[in-house]
Amino acid sequence: MSFGASIKEFFRKKLVGLKRKPEILPLLAIIISCMIYTFKLSNYSNASIYATDFWVAILVFTTTLFSILSIFTYLNSHTRKGTNYVMLVLCVIILVFLFVSDFLSFRSIAGRIDAIKAAGAEDRPALNQAIIDLRNHMISLGITIAFVVLKPVYGKLLNKINTSVKDNEFDDDDDDEEVIAEDE
Repeated sequence: MSFGASIKEFFRKKLVGLKRKPEILPLLAIIISCMIYTFKLSNYSNASIYATDFWVAILVFTTTLFSILSIFTYLNSHTRKGTNYVMLVLCVIILVFLFVSDFLSFRSIAGRIDAIKAAGAEDRPALNQAIIDLRNHMISLGITIAFVVLKPVYGKLLNKINTSVKDNEFDDDDDDEEVIAEDE
């Protein structure tokens, strides 16, 4: 088997696996979204120090907690027995809560940046970095929510892809056909 054929076979096998379990894509999106938030947690904590609203620190805590919880609710929504729709709805509610929480934190921190600029005080880089990170997390959450909600649609589209293999598509030896013909 040539190198190109083995790469083609590798991607065909991955696509077959994706056709069988399309719930992998939303799970990966949830994990990536959680990692985006968790890796920047120190920036959010530093920004919550400078924010005048007391609830920004509470939002940072609850967002961290629910971000990790969203992974487990999605994992429990797809079991061997089938789809648990209660857990799936709970996962979507958690993801929407995360988006709203990020938006509220974004507004509070952006308001604090405007107040600092209006007062002529020195700029706080932690606030600016938190705004960028919150925006990135909101974008990743939007993509994640789209993956979770649209899973039935792209699941059907994935099933329409033909992943069958012709008998000799990955076989470089044409001698097998000659041996079969000689035996007859």
